Amino acid sequence: MKTARWILLVVSVAAPAVAADESYSVRLARPKKVGDTYRLDAKGMHRTQQRIIVGGQLVGEEDKKQSVHLVAVATVLAVDTKSSATRIEYRIESLKASSSSLAEEEVLPAGRRIVAESKNGDTAFTTDSPVPLTPEAVEALKVVISAHVPESPTDDDIFGTNAKKHVGDTWGINAATAARDLAKSGLSVTAEDLKGTVRLASVREAGGIKALEVSGDLRSDKIGLAAPQGGILVEKTLMEGDFSGLVPADPQSRVQLSDTFHMRFSAQMGGRKPDTGEKITVDISMEMSLENSFSPVKPVT
Repeated sequence: MKTARWILLVVSVAAPAVAADESYSVRLARPKKVGDTYRLDAKGMHRTQQRIIVGGQLVGEEDKKQSVHLVAVATVLAVDTKSSATRIEYRIESLKASSSSLAEEEVLPAGRRIVAESKNGDTAFTTDSPVPLTPEAVEALKVVISAHVPESPTDDDIFGTNAKKHVGDTWGINAATAARDLAKSGLSVTAEDLKGTVRLASVREAGGIKALEVSGDLRSDKIGLAAPQGGILVEKTLMEGDFSGLVPADPQSRVQLSDTFHMRFSAQMGGRKPDTGEKITVDISMEMSLENSFSPVKPVT
């Protein structure tokens, strides 16, 4: 399963469920090695909204949404000691994006090669082309690609379990590890305030193999973040996400199936204007989703 970001798990696909009376080892992260190649079909969405109210009157409002669809052949260029891919080349087959104000358009041409890796906690992109990537192209790529930070937690470190599970069993996330990982992204939360549950939902056939369907959720209404200057204080926060997916039932299998997640974050900030004493309220919300499908690359004959 792709571990580009801590929240990523594998998505369920429509397929008949199979009997599952036995117990299973649930392994979410699958080891990568340099040279691994696969086709990625990724559909992502980012949306940010902001409202500013002064003295009960709406004085500012913004709503930005971007949807991106990427199809590319990925090749692993580097891995860390946990066998997580940390540097990946993407040969673009199609990269299209649409926004609140623009219809879908091509962002990069087919054949363009992009390398993604983590630098200073952010995903950085380089290209083999003499034509540099535009800010718009980088923004679109970040909607669907997030580079794994070397030696950072894998999905198993946060969402996995060492115990064998039956269909219907649930277990809690590793909140302490998740909280530490979130802190690197600028979100402060204690392990006690971060709640999450993972479930082995079913066993079914997918991609010609026996697969485990895994689903879960997480939530915190006590996220610490920096407020803007000018006497504005953070009053309320909420972060929640849900995820589901499929991983091979064989814990040794390196096959990738597909994955999805959906996250929402909101914050309300408030204060008073120094000159008039009028109440200022700032409402901010962010929503993101990502759906990945993986398939093998057929050798050239």
